[in-house]
Amino acid sequence: MRYTLIGEDDKQALLFNVGEATVALEPGAAYKHRLTVRGPVCWLGSSQPRSFSVQARTEKRSDAQTLSAQFIQQALIPIWLIPLALLAFLAIPLLRHAATGYPQSAL
Repeated sequence: MRYTLIGEDDKQALLFNVGEATVALEPGAAYKHRLTVRGPVCWLGSSQPRSFSVQARTEKRSDAQTLSAQFIQQALIPIWLIPLALLAFLAIPLLRHAATGYPQSAL
């Protein structure tokens, strides 16, 4: 029997690599392939859960089997890093002043 593998998500924002698009299998046989799912680049923010499903369809749509899954997409720059970077930037003049010492007063 021939199966067509299709990856889907509600927002149609994900790209799927399911291996071969069509697979021929004998009854009781299995097909294994590493599924790769990619989301749009998220530069700044927090983690976002993304739900998707993969369907194995035959010519008869009633025979379709669906697997649902979810992955957590991480932003390239986490939101908590912004205040930390700002604090480090503001601390540079204080650290520089402490490293050079205080000026001596004239007697």
